[in-house]
Amino acid sequence: MTKITKEDVNKLTELSRIEMTDTEKDEVQKDLESILGYVSELREVVAEEPPVEDRIGMLKNVMREDEDPHTERTYTEEVVASAPNSQGDYIKVKKIL
Repeated sequence: MTKITKEDVNKLTELSRIEMTDTEKDEVQKDLESILGYVSELREVVAEEPPVEDRIGMLKNVMREDEDPHTERTYTEEVVASAPNSQGDYIKVKKIL
């Protein structure tokens, strides 16, 4: 585990221009050590995963193949007939610009 020193905390407070009491600096030091310890644990877990080359075979496409779901203009007449205002094969809508 990485050890954070008082000098490290002092440097951080100086760089961030934050004033802290010694008690607050001690708390920050402990917090930073626990955060860095957690990050080092995460690195170990990530290192245990198989390399990307080994995981490529595990990927699969969950989408269906592209197909024509229906023939063209099958529902055109029904859709245009159900619209409140139409002209030919088009649905008329209000101009918005």
